Amino acid sequence: MTELPRNKPVAYVQVSFAGEPHPPGFGARILWNVNPPLPQRPDGQRGWMVTEPVPEQVRVKFLAMLLNVEPFKVVADLLNLGIFPSTEQTVPFEKALEFLRQHGYTIEEV
Repeated sequence: MTELPRNKPVAYVQVSFAGEPHPPGFGARILWNVNPPLPQRPDGQRGWMVTEPVPEQVRVKFLAMLLNVEPFKVVADLLNLGIFPSTEQTVPFEKALEFLRQHGYTIEEV
């Protein structure tokens, strides 16, 4: 993985289903842009470009990385949606989008 310059904030991260960044030039078709709320800080929340194939499940740790919080805080918020995961488990994709909407994210279909 290439090292990102430290002086430039990265607002969006495109990640594969496995949670690793796509290599440059990866030709995946982007289906949705999941944008964090404004204003953004360099150390703040991250966006997500959902590509094909659409994941059926999203890891709790991935949601924590997007929000830049500890995974246990994500678990606490997911309890309000009626989901009871641990920090090592996954949640359904639709519930993950609903969770992100509750945190101010906007989902735009491309």
